[in-house]
Amino acid sequence: MLKSSLVLVGGRASEAILRFLRNIILARLIGVEDYGIAGTFLIVLSFIELLTDLALDRLIVQDRDGASPRFVATIQALMVLRAIVMSAVLFVLAGVIADLFNQPDLIWAYQLFAVIPLIRGLYNVAVVCQQRDMRFGKEMTALVASLVATLVVVAPMALLLEDYRVILVILVVENLVRSGVSLAISDRPFRLAWDGAVLRRALAFGAPLTLSGLMMFFIAQGDRVAIATQFTAHDLGLFTAAVNLMMVPYLLASRISASFFNPLLSRQRDNPDAFSRQATIAVQAMLLMGGLNIVGFAVLGPPVFLLGFGPSFAGAVPFLVPLATMFGVRLARQGFVSILLARGRTTYVLMSNVVRALFLPLLFVVAALGGSVWDVIAVGLVGEVVTFIVSAVLVTRRLHLGAALWRARIPLILGAGLAVAAMALPLLGANRLTLFITTGSLLAVMGLFCPDVLKSGLRQIRARTG
Repeated sequence: MLKSSLVLVGGRASEAILRFLRNIILARLIGVEDYGIAGTFLIVLSFIELLTDLALDRLIVQDRDGASPRFVATIQALMVLRAIVMSAVLFVLAGVIADLFNQPDLIWAYQLFAVIPLIRGLYNVAVVCQQRDMRFGKEMTALVASLVATLVVVAPMALLLEDYRVILVILVVENLVRSGVSLAISDRPFRLAWDGAVLRRALAFGAPLTLSGLMMFFIAQGDRVAIATQFTAHDLGLFTAAVNLMMVPYLLASRISASFFNPLLSRQRDNPDAFSRQATIAVQAMLLMGGLNIVGFAVLGPPVFLLGFGPSFAGAVPFLVPLATMFGVRLARQGFVSILLARGRTTYVLMSNVVRALFLPLLFVVAALGGSVWDVIAVGLVGEVVTFIVSAVLVTRRLHLGAALWRARIPLILGAGLAVAAMALPLLGANRLTLFITTGSLLAVMGLFCPDVLKSGLRQIRARTG
């Protein structure tokens, strides 16, 4: 178990670092405005992906028959079909997308983007099947290899093209390498099959998550869409840089937690006592991760951001702490999401995301009425807090896991205090040392009140060393 955890953490950490380095190189070489335009391409790709996402990779891990060759081959066929649909939609809507972002001269670029889903459709999902046995090596190999390849080409391409076009090259290279490596190293060949029973199970599992994914798009990208349509490309570039820094620890922690907790919780879904214990660990661990995210950015965010992106992006520094708090709350909620997915309650995941999406109209109204970027972030933060509360209620009332949340009550209260302190102390003129001592102390006390996480970690260490 410890070896699997190290492989997973190492792979996801490498992913986060490589993406961050790539973004820094890109931002420094093409400038704020072109960086903002490049951000619109990523917004569009995320939307098309989530529009067709049935969470098929998670179904392979969660379903009892997920390891069978016919099941995997049918899922592979669905992935290929999804890729074709994504490409067609992206190509047809390129003109509408360009007009939406006030970039009518870039229709060709959005059309060219249609090739990326086709390349992704060639990824061998049999690699994901190994997660069922807590083996992550081959999946991490394909992921890291693709990002190393893009890191090699980003600087030469940026110097050659000198504008947003470099993002097109980077994404094509990334997906070609990732799909190619998955085909080369998988234990199973790339096969397609069609099984009606598997299809029905995939639709039953994934349909709520598709709607949930659309909600998550507007949750994750709604602020950027509002800024892209109501503000300038320069504003979007600043905001995108700040968000990209936030995404480094967020993606690292959320993907590790999903890959780690989902299999563990799924194994115990028919054992109420064992499931409750694992649920407690998941909730406490994600609360700690959310708190660590806030403390890290409150103390180190501004200098790290300026060191990486440079003084031309200094206008984004005021966004860092409120964004870190928003992402910290979202990260803490992932413990509840893992619990719901392990029980197959995807509809409840959708319900919580619908609640978060209800704040989006307010976000666009604030932007349209002349609100600042900070006002847009504030609306998002309130939405995340409300969604966290709804997710906790669903786990407590619908899954009857109140004990898991009760054992996390003190860390939850301390985490709320930590978030308030991180937001308030800079406004009161506190220096960075005071901020570190205050928030760091609260985080340390949170850890002491998460005994289930500490005990689980000690058991893993003893099992490894004993």
